Amino acid sequence: MEFVYPFKVRFSDTDAYGVVHHSKYYCYFEEARYEFTKQCLNLFSGYPEGNNLKFPVISSCCEYRHALDYTLDEMCIHLRFRILNGCKIEFTYEVKKAGKSTVYAKGRTVHAILENGRLCLSVPEWIDEQVRRSLNDA
Repeated sequence: MEFVYPFKVRFSDTDAYGVVHHSKYYCYFEEARYEFTKQCLNLFSGYPEGNNLKFPVISSCCEYRHALDYTLDEMCIHLRFRILNGCKIEFTYEVKKAGKSTVYAKGRTVHAILENGRLCLSVPEWIDEQVRRSLNDA
């Protein structure tokens, strides 16, 4: 499942060299992930079951391909979501300028699924149903 998250680089995201600091990409990834889970999975509204779920990051990486400067250009994160082994979820990210093909950074995060503080052995059924529903709507 793919989702595109538009954003703009903030001046405060840049370092002494005038480029986006490497740590800020993880903030962009998190913003995209939050919007995806809210818009596509309805995780933060309409599903009271979701209030007991947590998705801690258990693995993350980012590959920086091109320096990203502070501009007023609209950027996009192309996010892909999938379920791994039934008990983990994965997000992959590509940072691009809107309408362009150059990839500035690629990233990946893997998350465990906790319900009421306990590790789930499988994805809760209602999340699986919501993923299928979102795929059918696309």
